[in-house]
Amino acid sequence: FAAAGADRTVRVYGITSGKLEHALTGHKAAVTSLVFLSNDRLASAGGDKVIKLWDAKAGTHVRDLEGHTAAVLALAAGDGGLVIRGQDKVWLGVKSNDCPYR
Repeated sequence: FAAAGADRTVRVYGITSGKLEHALTGHKAAVTSLVFLSNDRLASAGGDKVIKLWDAKAGTHVRDLEGHTAAVLALAAGDGGLVIRGQDKVWLGVKSNDCPYR
């Protein structure tokens, strides 16, 4: 599982041990949302207007997804696709095959 907040750090913990496995840094503002896209792929977003993709198992940054002009407030993923809620726009139901966030 993962947690993040005002300190701009995403922390990944072992699901069975509960111990910190990785501290992922790079956001320039508070992190407001996290979502696992697969067992090892994690997306984070926040006040810096950037969605960051991480390899949660390796603890490495994969890439940044930019384009918002205001904070990204929430991320959600499911069978219907990905929902991204920013202060500037909302993207609904981006299908996994078309999703740049995988």
